[in-house]
Amino acid sequence: CRSRTAYNFFCALFHDLPESLTRDIISPVKYGVKGLSDIISEYEMRLIDDKILPFVPEHMRDDFSYILGIRKEGSKFIKDEFENRTFELGKEPKFAEGSLKMFNEDKFRAIDGKALKYCDKLAAFFEAGISISYGVKSKELLSGYNSMLEFFKAKPKIEGVDFQSVCEDFKEHFGLNRIDL
Repeated sequence: CRSRTAYNFFCALFHDLPESLTRDIISPVKYGVKGLSDIISEYEMRLIDDKILPFVPEHMRDDFSYILGIRKEGSKFIKDEFENRTFELGKEPKFAEGSLKMFNEDKFRAIDGKALKYCDKLAAFFEAGISISYGVKSKELLSGYNSMLEFFKAKPKIEGVDFQSVCEDFKEHFGLNRIDL
């Protein structure tokens, strides 16, 4: 539906907005140091409250927070832009593990967070692959490229889209099948 398309678009567009304030911290560092991802998440939430939301018109703040994946759990705010979720006017957002196929009506404002995570990984895979095809072959870049490729081999599909097939087509197009990675 139109609402789902729009909400997915804006979630994809703004999901990294807090990183404009904290800078992108690469996954091996962010998740390799115990507790660091929690500290970064708390800091991002503080920055969102102090530096982003004050510039969002009051009548749009709840919607914008929803797009960013912010939800309240008890007295704590949690940010997970890659959760599947729905948000009907006048109701609390709902978060779902499974498919959102039954929420394909404008009133639900569904966001396919899990599929957006795959798209985000695919974009990073493309970025790394293009750099490699141009001759940039740092250890970290090659490791990231290969780990994303392994991710898509292990979990090739989501919502019926075959991401592994897209990766294979990409590798063929850029001649990455013939490069020693």
